[in-house]
Amino acid sequence: MIGVDWEIQNWCRWHWSGMRWRRQACGSIESRWRSPQPWDSAPVVPLGKVDQLRAQTVERVWRGLPDKAKLILKWHHVFRLAPGSILGRLYRHGIGVPRAMFPVELDSAKYALALALDGHYSVLPWPESYRFSGLALKIA
Repeated sequence: MIGVDWEIQNWCRWHWSGMRWRRQACGSIESRWRSPQPWDSAPVVPLGKVDQLRAQTVERVWRGLPDKAKLILKWHHVFRLAPGSILGRLYRHGIGVPRAMFPVELDSAKYALALALDGHYSVLPWPESYRFSGLALKIA
């Protein structure tokens, strides 16, 4: 069995590689242009191999998670935002999380994703009134 950390990392590489984005309009020649740098830049680290099928599976499961878990996973892993920035954005979405609870909420979101990937429960639909507390998760 593949671990949830590998699944999240593969999902992030899939997002970063641009495989997720569908073309909606014509491309531009200038979109990928970078100015030549006169100084020595750091070598570019390759992203690694992306398992597209697994990444798409994680994306489908991620879409079925509660909003709080979705936002935390996406902002922390894909966009690599700082915890303080994530908490501020959650607050603007009407989801208040104390700063001390952020590691617990992150672990809970990863745990919910792992359970959904393993098929322990159906991820669609989750009741809107359900509050993802991060302290306990009941499995029927």
